[in-house]
Amino acid sequence: DDALGQVLGFLRRAELLSLRAAASSGQEAVRRGVKNQSCGPRRLYPSTTKTDSAKHIGALGRVFGPGCTMVQGTINAMGVSPMRDFIRSTGGCLIHLSLYKVGAIDVMADDLVDLCRFAPQLVSLMATSVDVKESHAIAISAACPGLRRVDLDPPAPYSFAETYAHRFPNLEHLSLSGNSVDTYWRPTQLSNIALALNNCRSLKAMHLRRCNLCADLVDMLVGSPLGDRLRTLFLYSSAVDEPATILKCARLPQLDTIILPRVTRLNVRFYEALAQAAPGVTHLSINDTTTENDSILAACAASLKVLDLDGLEFITPSVIPGIISSNTAASLKHLIITDCDDILNLEIFTAGDVLLLARNCPLLTILHWTTTVESDDGPWLDPRDAAELTQLLHSRGSRLGIFPRDDGGSEHPGVFYDCDLGSLALYD
Repeated sequence: DDALGQVLGFLRRAELLSLRAAASSGQEAVRRGVKNQSCGPRRLYPSTTKTDSAKHIGALGRVFGPGCTMVQGTINAMGVSPMRDFIRSTGGCLIHLSLYKVGAIDVMADDLVDLCRFAPQLVSLMATSVDVKESHAIAISAACPGLRRVDLDPPAPYSFAETYAHRFPNLEHLSLSGNSVDTYWRPTQLSNIALALNNCRSLKAMHLRRCNLCADLVDMLVGSPLGDRLRTLFLYSSAVDEPATILKCARLPQLDTIILPRVTRLNVRFYEALAQAAPGVTHLSINDTTTENDSILAACAASLKVLDLDGLEFITPSVIPGIISSNTAASLKHLIITDCDDILNLEIFTAGDVLLLARNCPLLTILHWTTTVESDDGPWLDPRDAAELTQLLHSRGSRLGIFPRDDGGSEHPGVFYDCDLGSLALYD
């Protein structure tokens, strides 16, 4: 049975269904394999839309529900009932639940509480566009006491951190997401945020989304229990009054990851100050489109392990020698370069450029590189350089796989080139 379970683990969902239909022994083998999670998908996407009937969702649950730990589903005209039956089929083993609505159909908060009662082991819950009141938050927390990540829409205009976050004592991620018509929400219910910082003793990440990192919030954070244990600060879609507020956060003793904002211009002096103020930050994501080479080099004065450069329109391949001679070259393990090409001046990162960088970063094993060039024809992707790059990273323990573009290949860590036909990925 153990050997059969291992073999079944190599079969895809359609092949498992065929095996079930072939013989009663096959049906029993798949049932056991799914139940003990040796085969079958762990992540399923049931959808109460016209393409997925309630009957289909029910059958999916009966076959694969007992081994499913993650559900991402949409709810439409058929309502919540098929989704409730599917979640019930997991036997309480569900760990992650994400629900979306399609069209004008509302998911009632009472229904959401009901779904959560069938998934007591949830650690992650996302349910947007649900009108959740505090009583519902209390009921969800009681039904799923182990929740570590929660994304619910609180009453406008406040963020989750300003309303119900303190009701989930095991939260690890605190979300300040603007739920206002204003471009960027400025938190006002600071007392409730302080309550969350005090009650949620497992918090280690703060995520600001369409929210303002204002001085009052930073001052409260620095003086809170969270300030001493915060490890990740996510500011990608946030706004910042003054760059000094980021530097103040960067000095927090446990902080090691900063995802910088896309809309706030940060000059080379900021990156120089950041490298000096935050030697413990080893994961830095730079997203401001106006960033130039000198800012990248200033950031690399620190010993970064993860460097993420996303959509930087003014950096050029001439930055590579500077990175190679920086402190980061000796420590870099994970590099992401996403659409960083100076198209106006035809300054394109080539496979040769990336190969040169990889040769001189001896710990680099995870590489994600995409280009704005839409075709794989041309000197930017020299086959010999690409082959050597593949061989080099493979020799360091990276694994090689090919993923089609429509299967999310460009989102996988390790993708080192992206073209019309697909993505070539190298994994640690």
